[in-house]
Amino acid sequence: MSYFAALGLTDDATLIEVRQAYHDKARLLHPDAGIEVDCGAFAQLRENYAACIHAIETRKCPTCKGTRKVTHTVGWSSVESRCPTCG
Repeated sequence: MSYFAALGLTDDATLIEVRQAYHDKARLLHPDAGIEVDCGAFAQLRENYAACIHAIETRKCPTCKGTRKVTHTVGWSSVESRCPTCG
């Protein structure tokens, strides 16, 4: 199972989709959620999230095969930038 599938996403998910899926699952699995939860499940969720973010940051541009740069901003307004080579 891929890291994306563990978050309920496809391998071509965007940064915003990954963040939304992570936050939805984190609300249910976080140890401070007030219910009996497995801390290992939350740790695995964090690992899946980090792997997905890394995969998106290093994803290749389908046009020129150059590595895309991803711009991270505060909040939910994060956007994926265009390829620096082909725009």
